[in-house]
Amino acid sequence: MNGECNMRSVSRHYYTLFALSLALLIHTRSFADEPLYVISNSSITLSPSDINEIFSGEKQLVGSVKIAPSDNKSIQNIFLSKALGITVTKYNSGWDKRAFRDGMTKPESLSSDPLVIEFVKLNRGGVGYIASQPPSGVNLIKKY
Repeated sequence: MNGECNMRSVSRHYYTLFALSLALLIHTRSFADEPLYVISNSSITLSPSDINEIFSGEKQLVGSVKIAPSDNKSIQNIFLSKALGITVTKYNSGWDKRAFRDGMTKPESLSSDPLVIEFVKLNRGGVGYIASQPPSGVNLIKKY
């Protein structure tokens, strides 16, 4: 009887885990379908083809202005998948190598759209990505 009780308990845990995973998948799927905007400070002009180079650390300057990319932790997975076609693990690994090899610093990691917008507006070379409609005072580089 004790073995039966343990099996029911294990079954309930698997069912709960399955239900939570399904709910997360549905939530992520709907969020992944939402638009994503890559923005920059209004003082610099960038093209959509610059996005990959900026977030991989290959492009560091626009004219004489140092580019300051920022990550939006709330939508980073979606951005990396849509814009760069990579996972967070691969992205972080690439930046870890650049930090070790070239002394580069990873993009500023921010937790929300308002913080990314503020960062982009306040930094002359600021670049970031948001899920909300870009406000005035920033340049839209690309909508995904």
